[in-house]
Amino acid sequence: MTLASRFGSLAAELFAGARLSDKDGGEGAQTSAPRRPSLPPALLFALLLWAGTALSFGGSCWLAPDFTLGSALVAVALAIAVLVRSAQRKKLGLVRIVIAGLLLGLGNGFVCGGVLANQPDAEGAAQGALVLSSDGVQGAYGITCYGTLYQESGSQVGVRAFMPEGERYLSGRVYEVTGSLSSPSEERRFTLFTHGAVASLQVHDAVLLQGEGVGSAVRDLRQWAIDILDDGTEGGLLLQAVLTGYRGELYDTDLYQAVKVDGLAHLVAVSGAHLVIVCSLFTSFLLALGVPRRVLILLQILLLGGYLVFTAFPPSALRAAVMCVLSLGAFLFGRGTHGLSALGVCLCVMIIGDGVTALSLSFLLSVSSMLGILVAGELVQSWVKCLVPRCPDWVSGPLSLTLSSNICTLPLSAALFSQVSLIAVICNIVAAPLFTLLCGFGLVVLCVLALLPLQVPLAPALLAFGNGACWLFEQLSCLPSASIPTSLSMVLSAALAIGLPVALWVAWPLLTRRRGVALVALCALLLVFQLVAVPRLHGDEIVMLDVGQGDAFVLRSGEVAVLVDTGTNDGDLLQGLARNEVVRLDAVIVTHPDDDHCGSLGALRGVVEVGQVLVAQGICESDDESCQDLVRESEGLVGEGNVHELAVGDVLRWGSFTASVLSPKELKDDGGNADSVVLLVCWDCNGDGEQDGSGIFCGDAECPELAETLEDAGVGKVNLLKVGHHGSAKALSSELIDLLQPDIALISVGANNRYGHPTQTALDLLKESSVRTYRTDQQGDVVCHLRADGAQVSCLR
Repeated sequence: MTLASRFGSLAAELFAGARLSDKDGGEGAQTSAPRRPSLPPALLFALLLWAGTALSFGGSCWLAPDFTLGSALVAVALAIAVLVRSAQRKKLGLVRIVIAGLLLGLGNGFVCGGVLANQPDAEGAAQGALVLSSDGVQGAYGITCYGTLYQESGSQVGVRAFMPEGERYLSGRVYEVTGSLSSPSEERRFTLFTHGAVASLQVHDAVLLQGEGVGSAVRDLRQWAIDILDDGTEGGLLLQAVLTGYRGELYDTDLYQAVKVDGLAHLVAVSGAHLVIVCSLFTSFLLALGVPRRVLILLQILLLGGYLVFTAFPPSALRAAVMCVLSLGAFLFGRGTHGLSALGVCLCVMIIGDGVTALSLSFLLSVSSMLGILVAGELVQSWVKCLVPRCPDWVSGPLSLTLSSNICTLPLSAALFSQVSLIAVICNIVAAPLFTLLCGFGLVVLCVLALLPLQVPLAPALLAFGNGACWLFEQLSCLPSASIPTSLSMVLSAALAIGLPVALWVAWPLLTRRRGVALVALCALLLVFQLVAVPRLHGDEIVMLDVGQGDAFVLRSGEVAVLVDTGTNDGDLLQGLARNEVVRLDAVIVTHPDDDHCGSLGALRGVVEVGQVLVAQGICESDDESCQDLVRESEGLVGEGNVHELAVGDVLRWGSFTASVLSPKELKDDGGNADSVVLLVCWDCNGDGEQDGSGIFCGDAECPELAETLEDAGVGKVNLLKVGHHGSAKALSSELIDLLQPDIALISVGANNRYGHPTQTALDLLKESSVRTYRTDQQGDVVCHLRADGAQVSCLR
């Protein structure tokens, strides 16, 4: 037998499903039990190839290009040796699959990463053609997108581009640009690398170059569709995301917060889960009408083709379409094993030669949802039939797809958004048919308007439909305890996303109605315990949350908790609250309207119940834009009647805490640092009526304003000082420290921040006075456990 024929037999072994015993669903198994699909070695090989590529590509960010390319040659040579040895022995074997997959993955990742890291140093002025590989996203620092810069010198650089305002930038467009290149900071280097970029490009001037050919026509069509749907409403933004994949203006809206709370964020993304749910319901509807299978397949092809056209064929949409065809084909025709083999082939094809794909979150979401559907779709359908015996197939089928997809994507969304939606199942059941109509109707309308520019008001009708959907999603997000904060690392969530379908395959847990009801009841009891009982287990605490360059402090007494400031990183705030088991806030006190103190206020909506928002006196009447934004965000969170101003002399009481407002008497800095709310917080831990300790919370107030405030209020020694303005040069003075004589100083600050906080001046003053100093950039969350005889401090790290 020749070596080629031996490799052919190995390939047959690779794609053949693992044999199962009768009890697992093979021949002779009971027909009432769901059939467990065979897991083909091709899928295992692909997953290991993926893991190896992700590991080596990510590591290439910090390794020398010569070393990565050399390592790639060694890994590939070893992998070939393993395969040749297997061919000679005419048997691949599980161990050899694992070794070959990992080695080829490592080689692939080192090649891709080495090529990317070997791009020339990017510093200084730049001029050339910028080809965008992603849509522009509006953020706090302007419009950003990723692409490749082809410089006039002939070199090319993968960049994260900061584009001029006033234009919508779409993937695939080419711009003649002038600007300046800079290397990223160490903490941003890996993030850029995972997007295929090694430098930042600040674009000063950008001129769109007109393209030619079919590709340019498709991109123009997408631009036209986005413009048609741009009516300034949330319904238009929803339709842009669903029909064209454009989400550049969606992220910073109440709608996006609502879909995250509802567990529907995957439906506004270009993902396999999105297309599978839409296409499965479309298929079920057509089957119920008696549409012949050949016609059904043709209509599905037209639906997917239309979607790809209006999204301009981005890699994410192509991946999603392939995944959709695989899952639907396997689910419709009962070919789970063949679907898994094909999924393995697609994984290999998509990852080889493009290491960026291995670290793509959208790719991970698509694959995990497909794994859930292909591996556990029939199992979940048996659960649905068990719990709801009279559920018709045209309902149980799409519902099973939705649930099996969500089982595996839930850990990813929990890590990505730092929250777990408790109403995700209900919302997906309600929203899936609506999205099917929205997507199907929307594609038909766009096609009609593109081919026949009629005067019939089709677009307004579609937009009205979209606004109705937005209203429904926002109402669902207002349900009590719709979502809860969570803290889950992306590495662990990725392992769970892949591991859950494998665990379901191994266990293959069949439900009886009694077991199903008992399981639901157990989950409900655990949830009630987490939401109600766990917060009561905490005593009196002051918690400095690690939210990066910003402030966020929780002052809790048992189940009663108040948050002072929110920081500006939504995920960091929610993760911090989850780590410290805070699921309800009686109030949020915002010291002043700077973004690093209130930027994440909106992230609490639908995730953490908030009683009221308290701001400085004069904020609600101020004409300053930042003050108005704060009031608008606060009213959106708790309602107009629950936003209150704090005046000097006001006293707040919750649990063992009493807080006196010392400043500001009036706004002198349009809500700036000098207008920060200053609080004298006292605590009585044993309830004997005697003060056990006190602390100063001062926002960004610096030494001159703070010293005057404390002198006017007659404040002396305190036990704890929240250092003002993150430890800036003017935050402290020796006179202020001598006045307060704090035992503990808390500094909330981001690691390697561009402001140089905390300054060495502030740190030296605290050290000279022997003040125990804690910083979030070094210790993470800092918890002060308050006792009648003092405070015990514990840190996250």
